Amino acid sequence: MSLLRVEGLGIDFGGLRAVNDVGFALGPGEIVSVIGPNGAGKTTLFNMISGLYLPARGRVTLDGEDVTGMEPHLLAARGLSRWAQIIHARKVVHEVAQKHGLAIIAAGTHPFSKWANQNITERTRYLGLVTENKVLARQLLICGMHMHIEIDDDDLRIDLMNQLSYFCPHLLALSASSPFWEGYDTGLQSYRSVVFEALPRTGIPPMLRSWGDYMEYIDVAMKTNCIDEPTKIRWDLRPSPRYPTLEFRITDVCTKVDEAIAVCALKVALVAKLLKLRRNNMSWRVYRKELIQENKWRAVRYGLNGKLLDLGKKREVEAKKLIFELLTFVDDVVDEVGIREEVSYIHNILSEGNSSDRQLRCFEETGDMKSVVQQLISETIEGVV
Repeated sequence: MSLLRVEGLGIDFGGLRAVNDVGFALGPGEIVSVIGPNGAGKTTLFNMISGLYLPARGRVTLDGEDVTGMEPHLLAARGLSRWAQIIHARKVVHEVAQKHGLAIIAAGTHPFSKWANQNITERTRYLGLVTENKVLARQLLICGMHMHIEIDDDDLRIDLMNQLSYFCPHLLALSASSPFWEGYDTGLQSYRSVVFEALPRTGIPPMLRSWGDYMEYIDVAMKTNCIDEPTKIRWDLRPSPRYPTLEFRITDVCTKVDEAIAVCALKVALVAKLLKLRRNNMSWRVYRKELIQENKWRAVRYGLNGKLLDLGKKREVEAKKLIFELLTFVDDVVDEVGIREEVSYIHNILSEGNSSDRQLRCFEETGDMKSVVQQLISETIEGVV
């Protein structure tokens, strides 16, 4: 029996037949790829399957149940979503933890756990990290959220990295979830960022001229024994050493799953927007790393509650206002890639605060770190179970 079956699916927009008579079946453990050029209807197909669009024809069956036209949140609860991997992973880890009388939290740091009391995972990579970096590696009791976006062309990957670096502080401000360290209020919104930047080859990436320029840097770093393999380049945004992707590494782990999906969707929207500009012979201006690093510090310190630098206008602007302008900047592509609903959740973060804001409010109200942890436990599984 098929886990997911799509039969004769189709939809029209204003007389245009966007998708017609698409069908396939997917069994447990199987992977099916939908391949086609831009405008072929791939995103529209996914939107019909995940409930964002109501099909004009055909049906979708999930585990024997007809779910055609079911509300997206109900489908997501069943594990069928454009972002199902995020939801499913949390659910599985939560269920495993429960069996052992434990709970999970999604945050950049644990509010009061002490790194010196933790055991290092017995894997060559992690033991080697400690051997090389000593206490700097031992204190990495932190959690970041990494995301890969495929960019097949090597030089385009570098070009987009140069442009996207500008937006890294904005993404960090939205995701900040690490205000506490070993039971202490750090006064920062992302203390995780400070801990991680103690390692070498971290932070905002340098501006590179081309893929060749990047490979030359890797070559020199390896020949001079700075690194023995490229994953030890730990920039906030980097070309993946293993895949043809750009890897976003700037963000703290988002506590609520809806926050994680929204921040990931915003990254997708930014890439889509810059590609659209490129098709029209335009690009986002590349700014000095030093100035972007200034913005990163402001995001680390204040999150959404301070000011960031509008480098184009050369002035300070409220962080929330700049992020609202960012949403306006990508608005013309979110429908094209089918992520308007996900990106719109950013407005919730701007109005309600990020995870660090909520943790700090909880501690201010209760004076109890355990209450903060309990809140994190509840928020981590919100919308998952």
